[in-house]
Amino acid sequence: MYERAPYLGKSLSALILAWLVACSAADDAILDPEGDPLEAGTPLPGIFDDDTTLTGELVVRRMLQVARGTTLSVAPGTTMLFRDTEDSVAGIDVAGVLLAPGSSELPIRFGTLDTVPRPGDWEGITVHGGSALLTHTRIDHARIGLRVTGGARARIDTCVIDSHAISAVMSELGWIEIAQSALSADQTGAWAEGGGFRVTGGSIAGEDDAGFRGHASSDTLVGVRLEGDDALVLVGGFESVVRGCTLDGRQHGARLVGRIADAVVDSNLVLPSIVGILVIDARRTRLVGNSVRNAAEAGIECRDADVELLGNSADSCDIGLWLAGGDVSALGNSLVSNHTDGARIDAGMPLISGNVFADNGSHGGYGLRTEVHGIDASGNWWGDPSGPEQEIYNPDGLGDRVTRPLIVSPWLIAPPD
Repeated sequence: MYERAPYLGKSLSALILAWLVACSAADDAILDPEGDPLEAGTPLPGIFDDDTTLTGELVVRRMLQVARGTTLSVAPGTTMLFRDTEDSVAGIDVAGVLLAPGSSELPIRFGTLDTVPRPGDWEGITVHGGSALLTHTRIDHARIGLRVTGGARARIDTCVIDSHAISAVMSELGWIEIAQSALSADQTGAWAEGGGFRVTGGSIAGEDDAGFRGHASSDTLVGVRLEGDDALVLVGGFESVVRGCTLDGRQHGARLVGRIADAVVDSNLVLPSIVGILVIDARRTRLVGNSVRNAAEAGIECRDADVELLGNSADSCDIGLWLAGGDVSALGNSLVSNHTDGARIDAGMPLISGNVFADNGSHGGYGLRTEVHGIDASGNWWGDPSGPEQEIYNPDGLGDRVTRPLIVSPWLIAPPD
C-alpha cells in the first residue's frame, strides 16, 4: 500500500511507506529481496502529483513523472530496476524534486532489470525545472544516467554513476554539483551544454570521447581524475577553473578551443598523451603550475591564443612548448629534456623570460627554435652560465642550442629561484 506524505518537514523514517506495485504491464511488480513477486498491489501512478516516498525493490517499465511542486523521496536501501518495452521507455522525469538520500550502509540503486546489463538499457533520470539530491546512490546502464536541463539543479555526493551509453551526467543549461563520486560512460563521462558543473574529488571517465566536456559552460573541477580519449575538453566556455586534477588522455590531457575565455588551468598533472595541453583561439586564459611529461608531440601547444603561461613544466616531450600566434607570455616555466625542441615558435612575438631551458634537443633540435626575427628571449637560463649555443653570436655557449634570429643576451647565469 502507499500513502501521500503530508509535508516535507516530516522525518524520512515517518515517510517510508511500503509499495506493492503492478505497473501497466501485467508482469510488473515490486520484488522482495529474494526476487519473488509479491501479490499485486496499488498501481504506480504515471504522474506523481503528491509528495510520496518509495521503498523496497521495484520494477519499472514506463516513464515515471514527478510533477512540478511535488517531491518524490526514495528511501535508503531502495532498488529501482528499469526496463524499456516496445511501447515505452523507462526512466524518471522530474519537474519537481527528487530526493535519494542513501547511506553507506543502505545505498540506493537506479539500474537495469536485465540480467545481462548493457549501457543504454533504459532512459535514465531527467530533471527539468526542478532539483535533485542524490547521496550514496548508484545509477547504472542507462542512455544518460542523470540529465539536468533548463535551469534545474542537482547535487550528487558520494555516488557511482557508471556504464552509460552517452554520458553519466549531462547538463543542458542546468547546474550540477558533484562531490567524491565516480562517473563513467561509453562516450563522455560528464557533459555540459550551457549551465555548468562544480566537481570536487572523485573520477570521471569517457571511453570513446572525453572524460569531461564543457561547451559554452562555466565549470569548476578541483582534485578530479579525468580519463578519456581527451581527458578534458572546454569549447567556447567562460571563467572555467580546472585545478589540482589528474588528466589522463590518450590524445589530449586538456583541449581548450573555440573562443574559450577567462579559463584557469592550474596545478594539474598531465599523464602521457599526444599533446598534453592544447589551447586554440582562447582569450585571457592562464596555464599555471601544470606538469606535463612524455607527450608524444607537444607538452603545451598554443595557437592564436591570448594566454599566460606561468610556472609550468614540460619534461621529456617531443617539443616542450609550441607556440603559433596570439598574445603569449611565458614566464618561469621549466622546459627540460625534451627530445626535439624545448620550445618552438612558428608565429607571433611572445614574451619569453625567466624560464629554464636545459638538456633539450637530444634528437638534433634546439632549446628554442624559431625563424621569426626579433623575438626577445633574454633573461632565461639555458643550462650553463656561458649561455646558449648560438651560431655567430655565442658559438662557445655550453647551454642549449638556439636558432640565430633570437635575441638571447643577457641570459641568466644561474637557474631562477
